[in-house]
Amino acid sequence: MTLTKISERIYADTEGTNGGNFGAIVLDDEIVIIDSGMFHHLTEEAKELLEKDHQLPVLKLLLTHVHADHVWGAQAFNPVTMISSKRTYDLINEVLKDSWSPAEVIKWAEDSKETRPNLWKASRTLSIMLPDLVFDESLRIGANQEITMQHVGGHTLGSSIVVIEPEHVCFCGDIIFHRSFPYAGDPTCDPDKWISVLEDIKNADYSMIIPGHGQLCDNEEIQVIIDFFNEFREIIKSSIEEGLTPDDFIERGLTPKYHNEGAEHRERISVEKWFEYYRA
Repeated sequence: MTLTKISERIYADTEGTNGGNFGAIVLDDEIVIIDSGMFHHLTEEAKELLEKDHQLPVLKLLLTHVHADHVWGAQAFNPVTMISSKRTYDLINEVLKDSWSPAEVIKWAEDSKETRPNLWKASRTLSIMLPDLVFDESLRIGANQEITMQHVGGHTLGSSIVVIEPEHVCFCGDIIFHRSFPYAGDPTCDPDKWISVLEDIKNADYSMIIPGHGQLCDNEEIQVIIDFFNEFREIIKSSIEEGLTPDDFIERGLTPKYHNEGAEHRERISVEKWFEYYRA
């Protein structure tokens, strides 16, 4: 794992070897982490490195949304104050009852242990933690309130972004997939809201944006994503009016041209979700 220093006190891991990207902000008296990766045995390496280099403890962990590749590594920081939007808390609490039960996690990991050895290793000792501090709309953190966590929705019902000032840097979670096909098939995904949030991020003109997946990016890439989503939305609406099904859509190759990385895993579920959303 490689933590890249992007300012005097802000770090980000964008390698993708530990699931989603995560970051760290070094304050005067503590280190604040944004997301946790997926595999706690890898996340522990980042924690040890940060605390050793800065001689400060990790005291807070901010979760941008519910997905496993951003949440499951949290136990590496325990004890820690975990913070999320109330909606993300509710979603984690819900999936813990079924798809994230210990038996289901072990089954999933065992089925893919040849191709995903880190998942298999992590699953043996995984303990999924619930946030213990939640907020409705926004929360400020730090002695000078330099970190703002804001609930925005879109990608998931509970999605949040984290903004650090005065650097004017934004961690966007999976609101942004940089140069890869986005996962737009979460059951709580709101495509219209997602596009609106992307417009707000672009208009804020951040000095640097850390996506949920992929390398650091700027407004040029945000516009590429907005253009893709707008075209995707209009073609799906037209396809519904024409009476097409998601299978028809996929078979006819109607998805707009976009980054192919991840498409084989994410295109179908995204198409199915957007059909469901716009039919409703």
